[in-house]
This record gives sequence, structure tokens and C-alpha cells, in this order.
Amino acid sequence: MDEFALAQVEMRLARVRTELGRTLSDPSEDPVHDLRVSIRRLQQALRLFGEVYGIARTRMLKQRLAPVLKAAGGVRDGDIAMMLLAESGCADVLELREEMRRKRARDTGVLRLRILQAGSV
Repeated sequence: MDEFALAQVEMRLARVRTELGRTLSDPSEDPVHDLRVSIRRLQQALRLFGEVYGIARTRMLKQRLAPVLKAAGGVRDGDIAMMLLAESGCADVLELREEMRRKRARDTGVLRLRILQAGSV
């Protein structure tokens, strides 16, 4: 059972590492979404198998990834808001759309910083 637990955590951790690098080089909608999903799946594995993986390592991963997940959530929320705005069919939203683009650029900068601050996970 311990081998299975460790394999599950390591598999999900490898995916998070891949998505961190991918998002750092391309913070478009899909990579940001995939990063969030990979972190959440790792969190679930750590909830189940954290004791086997090691309490200290589990705590360190959670602490390093929490700010990344929060920042990615801000970017993703903006992406969804822009999608809904586009689907609304409102013609008089150019100013709002531009403000949302500027906010996404700021949020993306924060996300990149949080990824770099997370270091090697």
C-alpha cells in the first residue's frame, strides 16, 4: 500500500512540475486551467497519502503551492469573466473588456512570480 501511495503522489507531483513550467512559458487559458487541476489533484493525493509521503514534505508542498493556486485562480476567474462577457452579446463593453485584459495581465504577472517563488517542488 505504501508503494502505491508514494507512486500516486509522485505521479501527481510530476504533473504539477510539468504544468508549472508550461504555465510559466505560456500563461494562456488552457495551461492556467491545467495547472490548477494538477495542483488540486496533488492536494487530494496528499490528503489521502500525506502521512505515507511524509508530514514535513506534505506540509512544504502545500505551503509552496497554495499561493500559486490562489494566483492561478485569479487569472482563471478573469478568463471565465471575459468568456461570459463575450457570450453576453453586449456591444457596449469595449472599455470593460480592455480593463479585464489589463487585470489579466497584472494577475498573470503575479502568477508568474508565485511560480518562481515556489521554487522546485
